[in-house]
Amino acid sequence: MTSEREQGAGVHVGGDVASSQVVVGHHNFVINVEGSYIAGDNSAPPPVKKRTAPVPRPLPKLRGELVGRDTELALLTQWVEQGRPVEVHGATGIGKSALLARFAAERVEDGHDVVYLHAAGVDPADVIQQVFQSCYDAPGYIPDHQHLRRLMGSIHAVIMVDDFEGTAEQLTELIDALPSSDILVSTTQRVAWSQAHSLELRGLGEESALALLAVELGGGLGDFAEVAQRVCRVANGHPRALMQAAAWIRDGGDTAIAADPQTLQRTLLTGLSEQSRRSVSALYAAGGALLTPALCRALTGDADAETTLEELVRVAVAEKRGTRFRLAVDPQAVARAWAPAAPAVAGFITPLLGWVSADATPRLIADQAPVLIKVLDAAIADGRAEPSCALARTLAPVLAATLQWGAWGTVLRLGETAAASCGSEIDRAYFQNEDRLRRKASGLATATTIAGAAGGGVLLGHAATKWTVGRAVKTAITAHPAASTGIAAIVVAGGIAGATVVMDQPPPVANSQSALVTELPPAPALSLTTILSAPTTVRPEPPTKTTTPAGPTASTPSRSYHGRDIDSATTLPSPTSTSIPASTTQPTPSAEDLCSSSPHAEGDGPDLTADAGKPVTGTATLVQWADCLNPATAELDDPSVFTMTPFTCDQGSCTSVITFRADTPGKYTARIVVKASRGDNEISIQVNGTALDTKPPLR
Repeated sequence: MTSEREQGAGVHVGGDVASSQVVVGHHNFVINVEGSYIAGDNSAPPPVKKRTAPVPRPLPKLRGELVGRDTELALLTQWVEQGRPVEVHGATGIGKSALLARFAAERVEDGHDVVYLHAAGVDPADVIQQVFQSCYDAPGYIPDHQHLRRLMGSIHAVIMVDDFEGTAEQLTELIDALPSSDILVSTTQRVAWSQAHSLELRGLGEESALALLAVELGGGLGDFAEVAQRVCRVANGHPRALMQAAAWIRDGGDTAIAADPQTLQRTLLTGLSEQSRRSVSALYAAGGALLTPALCRALTGDADAETTLEELVRVAVAEKRGTRFRLAVDPQAVARAWAPAAPAVAGFITPLLGWVSADATPRLIADQAPVLIKVLDAAIADGRAEPSCALARTLAPVLAATLQWGAWGTVLRLGETAAASCGSEIDRAYFQNEDRLRRKASGLATATTIAGAAGGGVLLGHAATKWTVGRAVKTAITAHPAASTGIAAIVVAGGIAGATVVMDQPPPVANSQSALVTELPPAPALSLTTILSAPTTVRPEPPTKTTTPAGPTASTPSRSYHGRDIDSATTLPSPTSTSIPASTTQPTPSAEDLCSSSPHAEGDGPDLTADAGKPVTGTATLVQWADCLNPATAELDDPSVFTMTPFTCDQGSCTSVITFRADTPGKYTARIVVKASRGDNEISIQVNGTALDTKPPLR
């Protein structure tokens, strides 16, 4: 007997996307609920219109004063003004969103264009597309990487991505796609190593924590001073825990319960009404993604879902971002508090299918894609293959037509799994064919990617364009040839008393050789006070040593930061420390062997800016501590707008004068390639130029 699924019936799509056409790269792509196809190629990309300013996206609502984060705000300001991407990472609820929201408001007040995206659950490729759509009026168009980068090169905005969930490689792709904008992302785990400054956000010191409690309680601690001190100590200054305690005390709750964050969360959850529990279950299902009242209403059957969600915000069980909501308690706390009747995420698949098929618009479906995907994934894992397959068939063409191709790819893969589980070969063939076409149209079939970002610490695109290592870095490179694989830590001056930052430190390396033990020091906590002197380059001795030079030191008067005492002198650890076991013999390498493993050099090219048609000069530098390169071979790979003088060298430090002149406004990039004198390694130094348009814009 043939099932309805095998007949291909029952595919209903909310909104009018039964058949539509988009342009992806140079492909005309026709989307159809029964199967998409590539209709042909374009010789040129479609016309796009740059918006006079990015489409305004609602900034997070500021909840009064941001307490205890003045130093962090100052650091963000300094780093952004240096042109370096920034990552803020820390535990859920530690205050990352509040910090970014305050910084965004300050940027807007200073006259900057700001694009602020909530990216929890959003595929990084869709984040890039959303930024593009905010800056360009280009309906139905996904540009390829090269065209996207050219278009975004003229956008000078502050791009803020809250709750970024991509990998280090995907962060590099985001940075590279936005070469002229300032980029800030927040993450729960650190993913920025060579790509950006990384700031770990920690709990507030006791003084700031008490001040936050006083604000949340309405202006003072009063009779709650002793309880407040206990709450601050137990919560370790965690802002969300402090706000939940304040909400509990405001409602007349037992102060003894407020002093224990875990007990407080359990009490808050067990005391909810049945209607509120249903809404919490929906927020739990969203898994950190933002939930609209419309979807909450569909999942829970609560006609007044928005009022229920607002009440959950009032008692600090939920939080509001714009017009959407998310859970503000630990999901594991929900499961423990309601055990054994923990929320069954898979059970939402049926009402979700009805909502998508009948009520939801394509734009709302695209907006709620992260929530839909989490429920779909849970339902497949729970063995609900039939409704999961139907939901995936319904979602797929909508996500394709609304240009959410990252989410579309995820739904296609989940749909194929569901189709295989329920034995629907027609649906399985549909998902496979759609994914094949998606990959072909978006260029994934050739697997052309931005390579080398994670492994070699190479700064691509934005990172190389807006920042070069030689400007504000003290570098210590491990001297032993066996360690010359790019493992290095770069210690950078934060420039503000009360902050020390380790950046450009590579992620941990797995499966390292037992004969060589490389110990990377943990990143110093923000509570250290270190002021570094002007940037210099630290050259290692010839490769016979087994440890790197000791790190720099800085002395400041004894002080306290966030309630923690700081010594009067702080010594930074050595960026890397490499030790060779006593039983291992390491012969002194020949010059040829040394240069075959690394060029043992670094270069720094200028960023030059001038009016179109006018020349400007700058200096490129090359520093090498082994004669692996021949500076006389240096040449520009594109001499059309850049020229260079031969390198002149003195004791391993070489300089060349670079001249930039472009008649057409825009951004230009070239590379100086210096070939090897020994070994096979060469080095390239990026130089960048911006020609400004001095003509007034046409109105």
